[in-house]
Amino acid sequence: MVVPLLILAVLGAFPASGPGGSPVTVRLVARDGAAVPGGQVQIGVLFTIQNGWHIYWRDSGQAGLPTRVTLTYPNGVIAGPWRWPAPEAFTDPGGTLTFGYEREVLLMQTLRLSAAEAPKRLKINGNVRWLACREVCIPGSAKVRLTLPVRRKAEPAHRELFATYALRVPVPLSEWSDRRLEIRRMKASEWELTVRSPRERPAPALMFFPYEPPARDFVPESLASSEGTLRLRLKKPRPEASNTLRGVL
Repeated sequence: MVVPLLILAVLGAFPASGPGGSPVTVRLVARDGAAVPGGQVQIGVLFTIQNGWHIYWRDSGQAGLPTRVTLTYPNGVIAGPWRWPAPEAFTDPGGTLTFGYEREVLLMQTLRLSAAEAPKRLKINGNVRWLACREVCIPGSAKVRLTLPVRRKAEPAHRELFATYALRVPVPLSEWSDRRLEIRRMKASEWELTVRSPRERPAPALMFFPYEPPARDFVPESLASSEGTLRLRLKKPRPEASNTLRGVL
């Protein structure tokens, strides 16, 4: 059975945060200092999170709320999907397992500008919503905007920031070069994931972040390792689970 696993310039950027001194500050930023007609523009939403607080991933887990970004673009711009860096696991009050980020995270998106219809200035506006949690949870929202000049050449600005977070974005299984993943459907409500590494390399730490169906449907049961093999068993409370397991490993 085949089981798919889907595993900056701050020019014109305005920092924003929620009302009442939110523990989260948000900025809409760009990798380069200008946009080039017919080329690509890397933009991102940069979250700065106070120590002890965290926000949530695209699927928040067994509690919390996913972070949401909604942007508007001028004509002549085609926006790609958001790229989410791999999350961390948290234990929220009540012992619930959640997925998200602490300290800082950059959510990235690629824009393509039409060579014929490129605007004179690239103006982007939008809204960001999040839930920040510690012992308590505080919902937050902010309006963000970014303006970049459109030129024939874009000078680098904060490419290091984007390069750092690009390395944290999960890649499809087809791009794995030195490890092999085996997926077995043990029962209607149980899966087993095994990562096999070359003998000369240590077995990696393993955590599975499921989505679609929501992560709150899954409960990690056990984690074991031996000779470069890691097994993670997941139990899904509802036995009518589909034959597809989607998430990030």
